[in-house]
Amino acid sequence: MKSKILCFWLIWTVPILVLTLTRLRNFFRAPFRWILFGDSVNNYDEIVPEAVTNIDLLIDSEVLVIKSVDDTVELHFIYKISPNNTWNTEYYGTWDTKNRFQKSPRFLEPTSLRRLDIDGYEISICYVLTNNKSVEHLSDGLDDHIDTITKVNFPTTNHLLDFLNAKRKYVFADTWGYRVNGTWNGLTGYLHRGEVEIGGSPMFFTMERISIIDYIASPTPTRSKFVFQQPKLSYENNLFLLPFDTTVWYSTVALIFIIYLVLLLVTKWEWKKTSHLIESRKKDAGVLRANGVDIIVLIFGAACQQGSPSELKGSLGRVVMLVLFLTLMFLYTSYSANIVALLQSSSSHIKTLEDLLHSRIKFGVHDTVFNRYYFSTATEPVRKAIYEKKVAPPGTTPRFMTMDEGVIQMQKVTTDPKLFVGQEQNVFKNMDCSIEKIV
Repeated sequence: MKSKILCFWLIWTVPILVLTLTRLRNFFRAPFRWILFGDSVNNYDEIVPEAVTNIDLLIDSEVLVIKSVDDTVELHFIYKISPNNTWNTEYYGTWDTKNRFQKSPRFLEPTSLRRLDIDGYEISICYVLTNNKSVEHLSDGLDDHIDTITKVNFPTTNHLLDFLNAKRKYVFADTWGYRVNGTWNGLTGYLHRGEVEIGGSPMFFTMERISIIDYIASPTPTRSKFVFQQPKLSYENNLFLLPFDTTVWYSTVALIFIIYLVLLLVTKWEWKKTSHLIESRKKDAGVLRANGVDIIVLIFGAACQQGSPSELKGSLGRVVMLVLFLTLMFLYTSYSANIVALLQSSSSHIKTLEDLLHSRIKFGVHDTVFNRYYFSTATEPVRKAIYEKKVAPPGTTPRFMTMDEGVIQMQKVTTDPKLFVGQEQNVFKNMDCSIEKIV
């Protein structure tokens, strides 16, 4: 810090005539700290050096003036609340040969706490209102789902101004500000031109804006989210394949094939064992023939819980058939129970924007200035594809709508599920059903 102070003291003493007042004002802002050495004077009131009287050392500056008064060295911090305001001084301490350095007890606090009172200085602040009637309901809680983020921040910024003992001047804009024909409009334009000092409505962080305005953390977080009801499983999947996992399906097919082979072997063995009764067995239609087609028909009938007109007559054959029918009965029962449960279930596989992009869900977007701007200028591949394929497909009208219309569309009981993009708190306030959200 000492080197920084010395460096800027040299800039002050040597090339000051070259610098403009505007550039000097930037040098005197935080985090730079200055020490100005004045001449010995007999008048105690002459604290501010004449060389800096035309420079705006504003409230965030830290400029220490050292002056000799008789045998004592006085140290004062100097600043202005505003460019047209009078000078303020803060007594920092004194030094003399007897008592050495004596520091003021007030300087135990940082600068931000010492200069809280700005003595009624008027601060202009800009709020964004997309609805003209919102100006009448900034603090009464009515229609809080309209211009929510501004209404939430309005009392916060007012408490801040009261804390600073500042007067206020309100300016209202209908947009957050975008570059149009080389100039900025809305809130960003007011800040860029210096017409207001604070933006009272939080706005999104963009690379274009960061070069012309300064951001601080928003006291009230807000997000536009993709809000939707998870579609039924039957809308996105084939329900007939969902009751069992892939391994269960493979295991079932393998088990049936094994039973088929066992039945074929047992049938051939039984016909061979009763070869002396072959003529009577051929005339009996209830005896299972030793061929693949009859066995397949038997297994198919067992799978459909229908049975078969032909069967094995031996004890071993009856045991095999019992195993077949019990196995297929339990499989059939489990399959049917899972189907019933799945018919009442919703899908849960939509978890990312890519899932939304490839789903059959119909989109709707809250018709606000920032939604129209950010969707149309999105460069991220997935978000850009969502806008081009879901929100504004070629040859169709972009699907922007009011909040009420979007909520009504989502709550309609139809075969096509809907999705709505809007501020999270506004959508949740209007919905009365279970919904999902993706940032």
